[in-house]
Amino acid sequence: MKRNTLWNLAGILLPLAAAVWAIPLLMRGFGEARFGVLALVWALIGYLALFELGLGRTMTVKLAPMPASGERAALVRCGLGLSLAAGALGALLTAALSGVLVTGWLNVPSELQPEAQRAFLWAALGVLPTVGTGVARGVLEASQRFAASNALRLALGLAGFLLPLAVLQLWGVNLEAAVAALVASRWVCWVWALCLVRRDARHSGRGFVAGFSQRSANLLRFGGWLTVSSVVGPVMVYGDRFFIGASAGMAEVSRYSVVQELVQRLLVFPTAFTSAWLPQLAAHEPAEQRRAERAGHLKFMATMLLLCAMAALVLQPALVLWLGAEQAAKMQPMGWILCLGVCFNALAQWPFTALHARGNVRATALFHLIQLPLYLAAVLWLTSAYGLTGAAWAWTLRALVDWLGLEWLMRKPKSAAS
Repeated sequence: MKRNTLWNLAGILLPLAAAVWAIPLLMRGFGEARFGVLALVWALIGYLALFELGLGRTMTVKLAPMPASGERAALVRCGLGLSLAAGALGALLTAALSGVLVTGWLNVPSELQPEAQRAFLWAALGVLPTVGTGVARGVLEASQRFAASNALRLALGLAGFLLPLAVLQLWGVNLEAAVAALVASRWVCWVWALCLVRRDARHSGRGFVAGFSQRSANLLRFGGWLTVSSVVGPVMVYGDRFFIGASAGMAEVSRYSVVQELVQRLLVFPTAFTSAWLPQLAAHEPAEQRRAERAGHLKFMATMLLLCAMAALVLQPALVLWLGAEQAAKMQPMGWILCLGVCFNALAQWPFTALHARGNVRATALFHLIQLPLYLAAVLWLTSAYGLTGAAWAWTLRALVDWLGLEWLMRKPKSAAS
């Protein structure tokens, strides 16, 4: 467990170090407007995971308790096949909507719109490898192969920041080339991921086609509820940037996203732990699951509160060192608000993971659906009335509601599987 958590931390923290170094250089090199578009591409690629249909986490939960067998291998192949179809569909839909997104909804400067639209088309080509790699990582983590899974995450994370910077140094300000390089790295990582899970997918081939529809139905039923959270979750994490872009422009998106990306890096710690915890918890019987959930809950909460308090204390000097005193003065108030929100978000990961390990994905999905319209109304009102600070408060209040609601769901006496 500790070793897997450390692998997860390495897979997240090293890209974070690259981001801390690269983002100020990218902001200065591309300019605020183009960097704002690049930040939206990062957000879009993160949101493209919705086309995974929840299959990555489904594979982890379903495969973790299964011994090596032909049925397990057939389930792996089924999941990979579904990811191929879903990724291709997602790429077509994203490409079709890219023009409307750039010219209709986002407040992209007119002179930048052709370049931004081409960048979004390149991002659409990243849907298929993004989905495929996510499902393959779910298979690896079900088999406790966290080193391989995090090697993929490390490669993707470093490429996301370092390749645009390399394009900037080699070819100057070329947003389209920067996004194309980022997408190319995702195709390379997908091929690598398929090689890594090849042994998990090996089986005699007998019965695979005959049982494909039943396996697909089982995976999609479970993954369908996860997809609801996969669709709604990123909207509530990144949606505020699009509201800011629509109302205030790309320069404001740039300022807000820099601070948000910085403080959200705190989530690497709960993410690293709960990702390692999920396959182990899913492999337990229900009574053992409850004991495991209770065992470390208070320690987890205390650790997250301490980390977030420390982050709030060092935020101002970190922003000054990173971006200079003038930019830090503008960003500090919303940074403190977002630190509080990240704390609530971190605390929510414990009950969220416990509910998924039980198979109770329906409850988390319905709860996110209830939150979504309330959050969208709040972010629209608060952003319009109070600008970036209002957007930060909307995000933080939503995180508080999410944590309290998931804690209540986890503590319900009958939290059965979906």
